Amino acid sequence: MDDGDRQPPRRRSPPTSRRKTLYDVLGVSIQAPRGEVKRAYRKLALRLHPDKCASPTANERFKAVQEAYATLGDRSRRAAYDASL
Repeated sequence: MDDGDRQPPRRRSPPTSRRKTLYDVLGVSIQAPRGEVKRAYRKLALRLHPDKCASPTANERFKAVQEAYATLGDRSRRAAYDASL
């Protein structure tokens, strides 16, 4: 067995000063089509809904996901948001 092919364990990258975008909240790329944005929203909404998630931060995270989808799910609001980036 050759140990030269083993990769070192992954480490978390250090926190960046970069502002978290609405795309980061939903976990999609900036080029993501509306269908992908909608799928990501539904997946996160089901997972983070306060009635289903016992985490103390679930409510805040759920609201952030809702706000991100409200902006990125609407063509005109998304265009305005993209222009502000």
